Amino acid sequence: MRQRRPLPQPDEGGEVDPAEVRRRAKQQEQEMAPYVVGAVLFIALGVAGLVTWWHPNISFHRAPVSKLDMEKEEVLAHLRNHTILHVGGVHYSGLTLLSELLVQHPQLAGMRHQEGADKRKTHWVSDVGNDGVFLQTVIPNWGTDHKHFALWKSVSKMAKRILPASVEEHFPWMKLRSGIGRFALNPEHHLDDSTWLIRSSAQVHLFSEWALFWDLSKKVLLEKSPSNVVLSPFLHRLWSLDLNTQSPGRFIFQQRHPLAVAIATRRRLGPLVDDLSMKDLMENWLAAEERRAKDMQSYFEYYGFAKDVFRIVQFEDLIRDPEKVVQRAVWDV
Repeated sequence: MRQRRPLPQPDEGGEVDPAEVRRRAKQQEQEMAPYVVGAVLFIALGVAGLVTWWHPNISFHRAPVSKLDMEKEEVLAHLRNHTILHVGGVHYSGLTLLSELLVQHPQLAGMRHQEGADKRKTHWVSDVGNDGVFLQTVIPNWGTDHKHFALWKSVSKMAKRILPASVEEHFPWMKLRSGIGRFALNPEHHLDDSTWLIRSSAQVHLFSEWALFWDLSKKVLLEKSPSNVVLSPFLHRLWSLDLNTQSPGRFIFQQRHPLAVAIATRRRLGPLVDDLSMKDLMENWLAAEERRAKDMQSYFEYYGFAKDVFRIVQFEDLIRDPEKVVQRAVWDV
């Protein structure tokens, strides 16, 4: 900051020129004015910032909440009074169409941005195609969001070109088995009723995250994710923890001809699956369906649940007569 200029001193006659004094004082005031204005603005902005930060109706500076604040007893009460309908199947089997038709029923609640919730979350559901697996942090998505897998995809693509198939089979890490069109090929991409994730804390956390997007006033809460095709025993067992009643988990799986699935996957994803042949994509379909069939036999049929909680819908039947298929599915639920 500049030093203040001294006021004019008296001349030899002992007199001070009043005009010079006023001129010097005015000059000093003009020099100090920007600093005074700056200080006032700084204080005003600080006060406004504090008021904005603590105001209950202003939340742009806070991250959107990712789940409802629910206690265990509250979650258990909802599980006793609701049915949780999981829709699954291989990607591009028409799951979105089936789900959208199902939620037309007045007692079915799909995953939507709920009225009164943070508007910054509005795009979350639509950005992920209403897939519940991307709206939670408990269940792995096995690369189906196609994040952080570009390097492994490049390695897999190069290995497939320069190495014989026998070498690739002996070194599974060379073949990318995460993401759409390939996740079911990895035997580790499966959660059954014995997984360590089946615990009370996971039950509360998962329901609290999904409840953020459900209308809890409706009887049936629908969650759609293609990866449910390899998760059904886990989900059914998880929802039954600490309940004195049967698990509220129900499942509808939609099948579509594997060739149609492979063609749709290649057409929709393009470069993301350019290292996969039609044969690879159909092998992924086969692996997923085999996994689902084994789960049905080893868990649902073994414990006597299959008749009540497990339904399979054909995509071709849905296209041919959607009203009949949806009515039957809703009736079963």
